[in-house]
Amino acid sequence: MPGVEGLIHVSEMSWTKRVQRPGDVLKKGERVEAVVLKVEREPARLSLGLKQVLGNPWDTIKDRYPEGKVIEGKVTRLAKFGAFVEVEEGIDGLVHISDFTSEKRIEHPSEVVKVGQAVRAMVLSADPETKRLKLGMKQLEATSTDQFVKEAAVGDRVTGRVLQVTGNKLTVQLGEGVEGVCLIEKSGPAAPVSASGTSLAEQLAAAWKGGVKSPVSGTSSEPYREGQLRSFTIKAIDTAAKQIELTPA
Repeated sequence: MPGVEGLIHVSEMSWTKRVQRPGDVLKKGERVEAVVLKVEREPARLSLGLKQVLGNPWDTIKDRYPEGKVIEGKVTRLAKFGAFVEVEEGIDGLVHISDFTSEKRIEHPSEVVKVGQAVRAMVLSADPETKRLKLGMKQLEATSTDQFVKEAAVGDRVTGRVLQVTGNKLTVQLGEGVEGVCLIEKSGPAAPVSASGTSLAEQLAAAWKGGVKSPVSGTSSEPYREGQLRSFTIKAIDTAAKQIELTPA
């Protein structure tokens, strides 16, 4: 109102930018909305905030960038421990040096990316309190499981090594770096497969699709044991989660 002025400090102009000059955000004569932050009668001071009207983008960071979301952004700066990627104006996510690639060990992010480069990354976590957004690039690399599910289909008969038996749950190795999960009943397990002189990798590569070609070494009532090579049928494939659900063949 006439004769009454309030001050918007540069620190109260943006949640995400470090404002150096008020002119970078506002212009003289511009009409704006502000929030009263503090009133001091002696001396007569009225402190206002501009960013409070706009809302803090970090308050909703988890909703906008949930874990697993894939983003595209430009690398804004490099540090020895990682690279910062702008996901939206004023908000950068960090790709830690350990999350660039699984193919090799790197000593500095510059071995993989450069400032200004557009990259794709997956959101690993978002913390509104610390204002940290963690990203990963190696999570988007094609894996052995990706290749397996690309060639496999629901209903395929496969061969796998039983890695772990926990109650009625089996963890099964279907190939190098490829695992599936099978829930079994106490009766009706699949017939085990006898191991040959070839390596596990060679056996699985030769027999995973189309069923087991080696003779049965036990009866269908034989319980599952860790280390056994058994037959299964693919029940479901979750490509996004890279999960393979099996049933006894």
